Amino acid sequence: MTNYWWVGAASTDPMTANNWSTTSNGTSIASSLPADWLQTGNDDALFFTSVAQQEIIFGANTRYLNLVTIDSTFTGSRVFNCSGSTLYFEAGLIIQVEDCIKDNTGTTWIFTGTPPFPIGDSAATQTNNRLYIQYEANTSIWSGTNGEPDSDSIITFTLPSGGVMTLTDGKYPKITLATASGSAIFSPEHIYTRTGAVWNTYGSVDIGNFVIPSTVKVSPKTIDTDDLSKIFKLQGTISIAHEEYNWGNTTVHYTATSSNQVLPVNGDTTYGNSTTKKFNVKYNKVVIEASTHDWIISDGRTLTCNELVIETDGVLYGPYSQSKQSADIHTVKRPTVKGDWNFSQVSDGIYRSRNTPPSTSVVEGGTGREFITKDAILVGQGHDDMTILAAGSEGTVLTINSGSPVWATNTGGESGGGGTLDIGDLVVSNNDSGIIIMGALVI
Repeated sequence: MTNYWWVGAASTDPMTANNWSTTSNGTSIASSLPADWLQTGNDDALFFTSVAQQEIIFGANTRYLNLVTIDSTFTGSRVFNCSGSTLYFEAGLIIQVEDCIKDNTGTTWIFTGTPPFPIGDSAATQTNNRLYIQYEANTSIWSGTNGEPDSDSIITFTLPSGGVMTLTDGKYPKITLATASGSAIFSPEHIYTRTGAVWNTYGSVDIGNFVIPSTVKVSPKTIDTDDLSKIFKLQGTISIAHEEYNWGNTTVHYTATSSNQVLPVNGDTTYGNSTTKKFNVKYNKVVIEASTHDWIISDGRTLTCNELVIETDGVLYGPYSQSKQSADIHTVKRPTVKGDWNFSQVSDGIYRSRNTPPSTSVVEGGTGREFITKDAILVGQGHDDMTILAAGSEGTVLTINSGSPVWATNTGGESGGGGTLDIGDLVVSNNDSGIIIMGALVI
């Protein structure tokens, strides 16, 4: 393994060997490029510090990097320009300075392997490695407008089987979680450095579009009171394919990006496991942020949390037609509503969408139905409302087709005694085995 420092003496091109140094003061110019630069398996560490004479431009290329550290001295015209590039980080990324990442045409970062960086708690107790990126800057690392990454940028974290990851505070573009094999965990929790210090003072984890596959569940690995100060801000579209969506003691902020965007709540199978129709949600505090769009709670569903805040220009609606079932909000604290909603109080801590009939969803022990046809049969659909199978016609039988109950024609012979089976003269005997009767049997 060799350490390389970016100098950029000849140009901004990372593929030029004499733009690199093998010493931290930048004087020993490299004679070759970092190992395995064009393919996976690179084990050379890269450092970006004050010895850099200009920015580095990766261009529209794919590069495999090992450990990358962008030092707090990498400032001014020194920029890590990855616009249009695809970068694989195989041993993590450390960023110690704000406004250092230039990305104006979209970049893709892919993190693989086991999270390389450990976290700690306020008692300076080291725990398992859970970080792929260390944001140590107190403001956004992105040099774009208002510190925003390009709208096409995406970070993919590919966790190993059984892996656990979390995020330091900071601004992230679109995030896609994945697994190399098996299942893994995204853990929402407050984290410290190994020495018990805070990573930075940014104040929240800001995420654009968020994609959670069926192999990754959202669930805190540890839960304590420090988590009450951890904030996650989801500011784009949300795709959730796992049945567990548990934010522990943290606070989740939602910013709507489209009209009638469905808020993830318990039992809403817009999200979750599409096979079992199961979706379990847990919140501590939910904040609906200002937006020109609105969030909705689907009919028959309930948002349950300890605290709900609807900020100015934030909108949260339930159903608003008597042809639909109501949506409920159950909170421990009374909601703070600065924006708009269409709920009214039913009792202390319970709020229901106005002008809609009440119902009890399956996840709360009901059927999700306000009327069931006479003689019909209820059929389970996971957390979805139970479906209604009307009574079959005369003479049909209940059978299974493709795993579901259906009515079908009786193919087992006529009913009602259409014939006899002669099994001999009627004989009645009484012995230790009980009474035995034999004779003519009508079928």
